[in-house]
Amino acid sequence: MVEIAYWKGRPRTAVVVEDEENYRRTHLVAAIVCSVLASVFALAAVLAAAL
Repeated sequence: MVEIAYWKGRPRTAVVVEDEENYRRTHLVAAIVCSVLASVFALAAVLAAAL
């Protein structure tokens, strides 16, 4: 039995969770990506409001 982590609706992003460190790293990367996307959308909203 293996544990697999992936983005819901995007099974191609699946990775085998070999140990807790790999699992933690996957979540850290996901958190960073979400933060970057939130920042980009916030910046776009501010720029759109300024126009």
